[in-house]
Amino acid sequence: MKDSPAQVTLGFAPTLPATLAIVAGYALLHAVMRLIASGNLGEDDPASQLAIQTLAAGYRLDVGPLYDWLLWLVQTLTGSRGLATFLAVKYGCLLLIAGMIFSITRRLTGSALWAFIAVESLAAIYQIFWRFHEGFTHRVGAMTITIATLWAVLRLAEQPSHGRYALLAVLFGCGLLSEHSVLVFFLALMLAVLPAPTFRRALFNFRLLLWLPLSLLIASPYLVWLTRDRERLAAFLAELLPTVPPPALSGIAHSLSKALLMPLEVLSPWLLIALFTFPRVLRGLRQPAQDQPALRLIERLLAIELALLVIMNGLVFQLTDYAVHSLLPLLLPAVPWLTARLAATFPAEARIRAYVQILFVFTLIAFSVRAANLFLYEPFCSRCRWGTPYEELASRLRALGFEQGLIVAHDIHTAGNLRRFFPEARVYLDAPPEGLALKTPRAEVWLAGDAPAEEDAHAPVTLALPWRAPFKPEGYRQTLWQARIKPTPPL
Repeated sequence: MKDSPAQVTLGFAPTLPATLAIVAGYALLHAVMRLIASGNLGEDDPASQLAIQTLAAGYRLDVGPLYDWLLWLVQTLTGSRGLATFLAVKYGCLLLIAGMIFSITRRLTGSALWAFIAVESLAAIYQIFWRFHEGFTHRVGAMTITIATLWAVLRLAEQPSHGRYALLAVLFGCGLLSEHSVLVFFLALMLAVLPAPTFRRALFNFRLLLWLPLSLLIASPYLVWLTRDRERLAAFLAELLPTVPPPALSGIAHSLSKALLMPLEVLSPWLLIALFTFPRVLRGLRQPAQDQPALRLIERLLAIELALLVIMNGLVFQLTDYAVHSLLPLLLPAVPWLTARLAATFPAEARIRAYVQILFVFTLIAFSVRAANLFLYEPFCSRCRWGTPYEELASRLRALGFEQGLIVAHDIHTAGNLRRFFPEARVYLDAPPEGLALKTPRAEVWLAGDAPAEEDAHAPVTLALPWRAPFKPEGYRQTLWQARIKPTPPL
């Protein structure tokens, strides 16, 4: 695709290094702001924090262990158990995602300007400008793998080589270790390749077959972990393929409407901004991309994914309990695809400049609202997990005599955050393995009102710990925990 005839200057050359530097600055601002506001872990971080106390072949049935392995490596190398390790992995992945989207879009458009605009567009997607920063762990890894795989396939079709086949095999193996939605992406991509001679010749040949054992080797620890236990394998298959419910018109209507609307929701409000700014693109979407095999490949990929979503989630399994952001790894290729379609309308310079400015203003507004969310608390948030006084809880546990041993917490956020302050302790959710707690000092902690089921001779201590927030009186809100400290029993 040729460059748009409109020449827009941004005050800098929108090269890949410049774009990555801007994304790095964006990530650094968010990370520093978050660390200043609180060291508490994000929404999804505590589950990984507990899992990576041990390096294991597998941890959960619903996701592979790759993201947890990466966190374990970072924490092992740095010696830290804090929030910074999670932010380093997350924003490192964001840089990779931005680089891949830039490269894919430049291939589709031939324009570094539109490639930069595609990357800037990420900051106008709600699931990225908001949910990404405080939530998401494995989902970030899945997004990285899907967009990297698409990038690798486009490069492979341009110039096949053993190095590029090896890279694709590595990405296939990593996909097996990530969220299972990546398998749907792989299936859709292979189906999308079939009608395209250039891509079909590049992928379906003996050289890729030679490298596929590398994919299995990479994924083998997790695959062995899944298959060596029959009950675990059965549970995994049930997780992957839920029971088909009996057909019911009301259920199908509900699940089908969700399957049809979710792709719009996952890309909003960026999708609406793009269509509003470039309305001519709607006419172009009716026509398939001509003489652009890469763009047509992505169109088929997205169409197959949407068809699978409608058929499987909407009609067969009638699913309604999946989150909007669960589709992000599948639909991320829509960003370079739609950006290329926008470029193909050859818009005027003023319209391109207005679009860039809208995206920039949107980014500033989202950053400002998040800053208020982090520092001012209510009314910008309700749970405000970053304000929970976990550091004060750890200090009180030390004052009660606990330094190391076992910590048993009865909610996952308390458990994950306490590990930050007791790196030598072993932290369990709800209960440790049988017999282990009898030989080791133990602290048991639970939120008031969530008392553990088992009775205990040790009376709990109630800890009412105040919250602190700017412009609010200290203790305007408090969290009530109860704790029991059990010293090592005498021999």
